[in-house]
Amino acid sequence: MAYIKNSDQLLSHGNIPARRMALEIIEHALVAADPYRAVRRLVGLRGDVLTVGALRFDLTNRKQHDFIILPAHTVCEAAAKKPLT
Repeated sequence: MAYIKNSDQLLSHGNIPARRMALEIIEHALVAADPYRAVRRLVGLRGDVLTVGALRFDLTNRKQHDFIILPAHTVCEAAAKKPLT
């Protein structure tokens, strides 16, 4: 998904190689900072184990109507500690 929608216009004049490099850097930074992608990378469910960053929650003995509330700071802290790939 391209975040910069007018790259053709931005690359149509000036120092095009430098502009192209700057746009690539900015595009990569925007992808890395995307909160949706960060949450998808950090939060997962495999079988009965919920993973949030380095935290693991075993859901084996939970009943169907039980639920877990994770404070936003837990997810944000996990996101801040995981290096972006």
